[in-house]
Amino acid sequence: QTRHAHTWRVSVSSRSSGDRFFSTARQILRPNTGEVIMRRSMSKHYARNEMLTNFSLLRTLEQVSFVKWRAKKITMNIHFQNKRLSHALGFAGLIPFFALMLGVWLADHRWVDDFVRGQLAYGIVILSFLGGLHWGAAMLCGSLSLLDTKKALVWGVTPSLIAWSATLFGGFGFAVLMAGFVAAFWVDKLMFARYGMPEWLIELRGRLTVAVVLMLAATVVGANLRG
Repeated sequence: QTRHAHTWRVSVSSRSSGDRFFSTARQILRPNTGEVIMRRSMSKHYARNEMLTNFSLLRTLEQVSFVKWRAKKITMNIHFQNKRLSHALGFAGLIPFFALMLGVWLADHRWVDDFVRGQLAYGIVILSFLGGLHWGAAMLCGSLSLLDTKKALVWGVTPSLIAWSATLFGGFGFAVLMAGFVAAFWVDKLMFARYGMPEWLIELRGRLTVAVVLMLAATVVGANLRG
């Protein structure tokens, strides 16, 4: 009996030692609950920060895109308004040419000479204005070479001289004036691209030049027929 009791105590003691061993092993192998919570908290914190960072970056990109779109829209509106106004003023400048041409053809013959002189004077003013465009462009365009700048400045005063010389040739003054308008368009076509001006401007210049030359020619024909 004593031997059996001793055997039972040894078994209980061994079992208790084994339980303590496995309990200690589980505690060693099992991570600390606090660490798990802290790691999970840090992971959530980093995920939240990353989400906020991505959201802020997305908002920044949206704002930049909106600013670029707005700037492009404003620029397009400015260009559109400049184009529309340039066309309106350009074609409005044809009204005196057309009115004076009609006066030569339709008014009383006693007024024909006055309409002819008025047409010549207005043509001189407009041709001189076309030369001034090159003078201003040469002053403002910083990308021009030295040679192109000299060409622009010299040509800027040339149309005025051509226009003034039209008053010295009597009946051939209109021919000089028409040649001056054709030459002005030819130079504009060469130089406007170097100034960085839009393509629609040279197209507008071409249409206006054709209209002006035709009305000047019609004025000469009407003056000869009725004069």
